[in-house]
Amino acid sequence: MKQFKIAGGTVTGSTHSKIGKNNQDAYEVYQTENLIIAVVADGCGSKSCVSSEVGSKLGAKLLVNSIANNYPKNPDLSIAQLLEKAKQDILSHINLLSNSLDPNPILAINDYFLFTLVGVVITKEETVIFSIGDGVFIVNGEVEEIGPFPDNEPPYIAYNLTQSSMCNSTDYQLDFTIHRSLTTTELKSLLIGTDGVMDLINAQEKNIPGKTKQVGPISQFWEKPSFFTNPDMIRRNLFLLNNEKKLIDWKEKEVTNSYGLLQDDTTIIVISS
Repeated sequence: MKQFKIAGGTVTGSTHSKIGKNNQDAYEVYQTENLIIAVVADGCGSKSCVSSEVGSKLGAKLLVNSIANNYPKNPDLSIAQLLEKAKQDILSHINLLSNSLDPNPILAINDYFLFTLVGVVITKEETVIFSIGDGVFIVNGEVEEIGPFPDNEPPYIAYNLTQSSMCNSTDYQLDFTIHRSLTTTELKSLLIGTDGVMDLINAQEKNIPGKTKQVGPISQFWEKPSFFTNPDMIRRNLFLLNNEKKLIDWKEKEVTNSYGLLQDDTTIIVISS
């Protein structure tokens, strides 16, 4: 659908950078004349999750590929039905991989495959925003935060395979939740992001580290053409917000540390008509 422009970017959170931890977020975009799919994924941040960035990258790609493959083959299926099929496809791949990686597949799932998903499917007729787990989306300028969940423990799609306590108490949270459905003609702008986006929203009146310029409103990401003409612009912008600086006042002989503003890994995809 050529009437929509799409851009995305991600940055490692400042708390992760300080301890040498990888960015555990990922994103994936698919666009044709008839279909747009965009997904952000956030890997588990717990110390017990060894390499959850593996799962977030894999999960985002599997979700997009499943919908992209099944949508043209099954024109009568609703997006909700496509999401349920995608869920089963993702779980099938995770189950196969985890059984190959460890004699105890639950340990492999905990190490690699705990991640949240927030996404959107846009057809010529309908736009649907969905998730499993926490995150943020902004439709036509209206911000909606998904979560946080009790004890800061979001549901992960792989919990469907581990028989965790969450499976028994809140089964509905382990399915894709549709948060918003609107006609595509109503869609003017959309941002989907991992939960680190809330730091970005709350920092709008703060100065960019080492500069006197303010961060500015979140709306700049879908309003400024430069974010769409340069595919690296969003990442560069997020990087500047987390680029810690030492400010030296030679006259007063003082050194002030200017810290990164995005503590958590932060990933966004923006879509604009």
